[in-house]
Amino acid sequence: MDFFKDFKDFKDLKVLKDTAKRDTPVQVPVNKPSHRVFAVSTNLLYDAALLPNLSIELAFNRQSLLLQGAWSWWDTGSPNYWSHRIQMLWIENRYWWGDRPQALTGFFTGIYGAVGTYDVRLFPKGGEPLGFLSNLSYSAGLTGGYSLPLSRRWNLNFNLGAGYLGGEYNEYNHSSCADCYPKRSTKQRRYIGPTQAAVSIVYKLND
Repeated sequence: MDFFKDFKDFKDLKVLKDTAKRDTPVQVPVNKPSHRVFAVSTNLLYDAALLPNLSIELAFNRQSLLLQGAWSWWDTGSPNYWSHRIQMLWIENRYWWGDRPQALTGFFTGIYGAVGTYDVRLFPKGGEPLGFLSNLSYSAGLTGGYSLPLSRRWNLNFNLGAGYLGGEYNEYNHSSCADCYPKRSTKQRRYIGPTQAAVSIVYKLND
């Protein structure tokens, strides 16, 4: 009788083990793709200075990559001649700090590089107004700022940039003859200091 009792106890124990195996969930690691957010923005300060601009930003995890272009081609072509021609391309890598309730919100720091050209002469005075013409300028440095969420898709960005700005440029005058721009001198720009200020309105295409 003890043999049959021991055999029955063994079968009951085996059933309990098999049931435990079936009821225990098996966790399989899954490699989830990083969440990506696309956004477009414009710097309102540049817009106010008659410099149309547009930025595209891609966020992935705690970093984002921003590409900005700006273009102006204003020219009065009159005796009171003035010029406002700026073309610029800016690329920036940002790191976002803290626990963010939404992507692209909160504090960020970054590094940037930029290239561009300009031909600027504003508010000329007297008979020899001075203009500045650069065929190629370049800049690199650091940025920092804060992005304030206004709604699920809209943000307001505040940021500053500082770094090095270099490149060759010409000083020139505009004479009375048509399309005459006598060059006064050629100089090298070697500037270190603030290079950008932005108050940007941002729209996230997805979240």
